[in-house]
Amino acid sequence: MGVIKRQGLKFSLVNYLGVALGAISSIFIYPRDKELYGLFGFLLDTANIFVPFALMGTTSISIQFFPMFADDKKGHNGFLFWLLALCTFGSILLMLLLWIFQVPIYQYYATKSSQLYIQYIYAIVPITIFYVFIIVLKQYCSNFHRIVIPGLLDQLIKFTFPLLFVLFISGTISMDYVIYGIIFNYVLYLIGMIWYVRSLKQFFVKPNFSFLDKSMLDQIIPYAAYGMIGSAGSIMALRIDTFMVGSLTNLFDTGVYKIASLIAFNIAVPYAAINSIASPIISKAWKDNNMAEIDKIYKKSSINLLSFGLICFIGIWFCIDDLFRIMPKGNEMLGAKYVVIIIAATKLFDLATGVNDIITGYSHHYRFNFWSVMTLAVLNIVGNLILIPQYGILGAAYAIMISSLTYNLVKYFYIKIYIGMTPFTIHTIKLLGIGLVCVFIGYLIPSFSNVYVSIVTKAMVLSISYGIMLYKFNISDDVSNMVKPLLKKIGL
Repeated sequence: MGVIKRQGLKFSLVNYLGVALGAISSIFIYPRDKELYGLFGFLLDTANIFVPFALMGTTSISIQFFPMFADDKKGHNGFLFWLLALCTFGSILLMLLLWIFQVPIYQYYATKSSQLYIQYIYAIVPITIFYVFIIVLKQYCSNFHRIVIPGLLDQLIKFTFPLLFVLFISGTISMDYVIYGIIFNYVLYLIGMIWYVRSLKQFFVKPNFSFLDKSMLDQIIPYAAYGMIGSAGSIMALRIDTFMVGSLTNLFDTGVYKIASLIAFNIAVPYAAINSIASPIISKAWKDNNMAEIDKIYKKSSINLLSFGLICFIGIWFCIDDLFRIMPKGNEMLGAKYVVIIIAATKLFDLATGVNDIITGYSHHYRFNFWSVMTLAVLNIVGNLILIPQYGILGAAYAIMISSLTYNLVKYFYIKIYIGMTPFTIHTIKLLGIGLVCVFIGYLIPSFSNVYVSIVTKAMVLSISYGIMLYKFNISDDVSNMVKPLLKKIGL
């Protein structure tokens, strides 16, 4: 876990910088124009839905088959070239399909209450294409256990969009330039990724046609097909909510929902770090039949992710009303309180199940991964279609909760029965007990008339109490090693 811990910690620190910027923006900037933020969320999440189809399974191939190609002296036998060529082909196919169906797409969104849909829907295509190549390069970098700089570049939008937002609401630039600025953000991101891969001296784009023989293609093609459809299903399951809220309601509700889900998703920040750095390690462990290593990562990922997520969830629980109080037009967010709580609780259970996705995804059980993700996607889409018209944005939160809990429970029992592993230990029970104690403490902390004093007091008391108990009960060696110096600094 040494590499995972080091890179995961650095990556999480970078992501928490993004969280801080996102929190400031979500509290003080985005609520000023929820329709604009709704458009932003709709465009990006719709682009994310299209991304897996253009990737053509390259994200799965990048990790699973890299060891077969790996050879510095031979430029990894043109591995990066084939990844880029495949997603180029996928991007062309996607653009062709969108061109063919552009008339019904435009006709549908022309009936929506906001003409911003139809006016700026074109931006989805360039955002999608640029992001496809960014993802390929990010995944390629993870083979070399390098995720921090890509993670830093991933935070670029946390700077650019609030700046564009402020310039727009102040009347300095028009909406057109906001959209151009968002697209240009992804251009800069892609340039940064190309520069970084070149700086690692891993930008090999010369193909080796003789290396990619028929026997290898027979392995890659079905895996890529399952990976592509599985990734699409995963996006449909996890990112389609904003798209469906935007399609079934209006941009104002989409903006409210996007702000609420952004607050909730902050508890899952460390997951991306652990997932990125653990993927190639678990893939190699499967090839070496090193089940002990996989089991160790499974358990450690669960307890470490749950340790971070639980205190974030408790903090959200007790501070959400205060957060709404300091937001501009915060009264418009009051109806989203339980959206935040439901999505945050759902993500907390997701963290508790650890790296279950990559354990099945990089093994011969990958077909199960495919079917479970597709089931999750169907549940989420059907849930949204039924619940959003009845309950609005709260219905979208219910749909995520039902589909995600079902998915993680099925995956938990599958891994337990067919692989013989579980992420939970006695420390999981202890950690949940610590969480309950902190909830009790939270109810004892008074709210102050000064909202900032109230938030800081609750955050400090809960964090210190939680940190002390984590350390005293030695819930996780990794967590204790990080908490110990912090407690020393405050004299505990």
